[in-house]
Amino acid sequence: MIKFRATLRRRWHLLILATLIGVLGGVASSWNAPAQNRPVYDVEQLVVANRGSSTDINIQQDSLRVTRGAVPVAAAAKLGRSDVDELAADVSGTASDETSTISISISAEEIGPAKKVVAAFVAAFLEIANSDLQKDQARRLKELQARSDQIVAQLAEFDQIYPQAASPESLSSPDLRIRALATQRQTIVQSQSAADQDLLQLRLNTSQELPYSALGEPTARLAKTSLLNVPTSPLIRAGLLGFIGLLFGVALVLVVERSNQRIDTREELADAIGLPIIAEIGLLPKSKRSTHSDGRLRLEGVWAEPYRRVRAAIQFVQSNAPTTDADRVGSVPRVFLVTSAQPGEGKSTSAALTALALAEIDVPTVVIGADFRRPQVEALLGYEPGPTIQDLAQLAIDRPTPDDVVRATRHPNLYLASGGPSTREVAQLVIATKDLVNECTRRGATVIIDSSPLQAANDTVDLLEIVDEVILVVRSGDSSAAGLIDSVQLLTQLGASVMGVILVGTPGVGRMQIYYDGYYTHPTAPPPEAKA
Repeated sequence: MIKFRATLRRRWHLLILATLIGVLGGVASSWNAPAQNRPVYDVEQLVVANRGSSTDINIQQDSLRVTRGAVPVAAAAKLGRSDVDELAADVSGTASDETSTISISISAEEIGPAKKVVAAFVAAFLEIANSDLQKDQARRLKELQARSDQIVAQLAEFDQIYPQAASPESLSSPDLRIRALATQRQTIVQSQSAADQDLLQLRLNTSQELPYSALGEPTARLAKTSLLNVPTSPLIRAGLLGFIGLLFGVALVLVVERSNQRIDTREELADAIGLPIIAEIGLLPKSKRSTHSDGRLRLEGVWAEPYRRVRAAIQFVQSNAPTTDADRVGSVPRVFLVTSAQPGEGKSTSAALTALALAEIDVPTVVIGADFRRPQVEALLGYEPGPTIQDLAQLAIDRPTPDDVVRATRHPNLYLASGGPSTREVAQLVIATKDLVNECTRRGATVIIDSSPLQAANDTVDLLEIVDEVILVVRSGDSSAAGLIDSVQLLTQLGASVMGVILVGTPGVGRMQIYYDGYYTHPTAPPPEAKA
């Protein structure tokens, strides 16, 4: 949940932008939308392939003839239309080898006209696909029909000449001549019956042997694309496309976060670099940040206890360090450099508050403003104009002494050496800073150096030779995992001892710390309920 809130806080503008684009798209699309959505229907008729036909059938190839060649031309002629290409573009023919059918269909808003189009294409397809076999069958039908007609004419002529043989009694007439004529007539009738039977059988065989035949009549059903009609209302479309835009924005945020992973939680920080996390300071609103009226920091309120933990970590390192008679090797660590991977991660604030926590317990503490390019720690501790490290670095007879540069602040046991105005010429300043730090440690002070970010300048690397421990400040949501890993690897390669990490600005943790601070420091706070 912390990761989710941090991502929203960091990428909210992408979500708003994607949602606004969706809303504007919905409003714009409603302008061109019809006043009322009309349903679309799929009108279809099946053509069945006769697998028992003597003609070779290829359903897939024959389905292509539905919209190409002579079939569209014949269908357009049946419909009385001349736009053959446009008509064929609206119709589709789909073959199915499993069912041995070809589906001839069209999508339209009006069912009646669509059925006529489908029926015309089916009829044209059957005429053309069955034409070869139909020609042969038509010839045979014509021959049989002519034979039948000839026999009928012969019978009519016989009855006209010999009417007395047409009566049923003529077959049993005592007159031998009439009986012979009746028998002759009966032979002609039997020939006519046989011709009619052959004609009927040929017609039945023709329908069974044709390659294709129509199955039923054209049917209509609601098209799948019309099952969910998009409303034409600008409000509804704006809401719908706005929601879609929001989903797209979420996907975009995930892609951006994946390509540029940020440290948001304590767990992510521990997994990324594997260093001890000395303290975690939650995200605090300005109203909860304890400062004096002139902007100086105060070690009170929500962030007091976390920075006292940093002080405790420094004391632990100092108390467990082996001591020797050598000047620096094995001596008590007294120089602590506070830095970060990138600018704006809270290192100056952390350096100032850590120094206040040390001075609070009567530890002589000197803060060195060594972020020469963007000095900030001076304003956080209350800086008064006077000699600076830039003045100390000048090769002049009347240059100030370390006692002139290191001046007391308004806080007991806390001293400040300002780096001076912002500058890019830092080579001599680094040398002067080293001399100043050595003088401070010789007099027994604990030194807190506020240095420049590791990835922004090389000043911090130049100061490492006089530093006992490095404290790395990481801001939740701002520090990239890649940049932090690179910074730790750089410090390790240079042999620097990294004491730990201060995690600043974790969402969710701030509210918890505000609650605990108010609960335990309020004079009238009720005692906690006893647990059973």
